[in-house]
Amino acid sequence: MWFVFFGVFYSRAYEDLGYRWPFLEVHRYTIYFILAETFAVVVEALLLRSCGLRRAFLWSLLANATSAGLGFFSRHFIGWP
Repeated sequence: MWFVFFGVFYSRAYEDLGYRWPFLEVHRYTIYFILAETFAVVVEALLLRSCGLRRAFLWSLLANATSAGLGFFSRHFIGWP
């Protein structure tokens, strides 16, 4: 899924939006993060629900929040990714 968002956020259409609304250019990573995580939570919840798991949305939200939190932690303390 990252390749879809990468293509959108670095396309000519997004550059035109950034020209019209400069705040989009400044917050490019934040917008990318929110869209990517929302997409991941929804798709994982649908997948888990199709497997018969109850409260699939909550499990998906917990898994992605943990993943994002560990990513922020490693970026802050280790400098990676």
